[in-house]
Amino acid sequence: MVWNIHTLDDASSKNIIAVLNSDSFTSAELKSKDMQLSVVSKDYRETSCEELLRKYYLENNSTRYVTIRFITPTAFKSNGKYVIFPTSKLILNSLAKRYDCFSQDSAISDELLFDYIEKQTDIVEYDLKSVKFSLEGITIPSFIGTAKLRFSGSREFICLMNMLMRYGEYSGTGIKTSLGMGAYKIINTGGMIR
Repeated sequence: MVWNIHTLDDASSKNIIAVLNSDSFTSAELKSKDMQLSVVSKDYRETSCEELLRKYYLENNSTRYVTIRFITPTAFKSNGKYVIFPTSKLILNSLAKRYDCFSQDSAISDELLFDYIEKQTDIVEYDLKSVKFSLEGITIPSFIGTAKLRFSGSREFICLMNMLMRYGEYSGTGIKTSLGMGAYKIINTGGMIR
């Protein structure tokens, strides 16, 4: 089992992450299943909008290819229906909107960007499996696995997409990320831009 906990502000980090990351937090009780779960490992990472902008947008640490592993069930909603196969547009539009909610200094999402994303990004490889996410008696069709995205277009666009992909490791993508859906990790990159 993977338990992903992300906070996007200092107060939440202090009240949630600091407690869970302490040495004394070694197990959790799952009351609904009457189970005691042991913590096997912890992975703590921290960043800021400024750091992501600097590293992936300004310092040219971006690549044309990014492979991600969806580690918790992920799904999107489009036109009122669940979408269980990702598109680069769904992934990146979700990330742009989430970034705008988090960033206090800059907004990046607009219809022109969303149109450009659709034209300049592709999923070029995938290994996905459909799964179900159960929530209070409701089952949400979703997927896990890997997807490799390719970015075309200007250097600035590729850098922006890389920054969003890195931000997504903290925010998740798709629906119900506050309940644990949509968590992913970047597992491979390639095709450095110059």
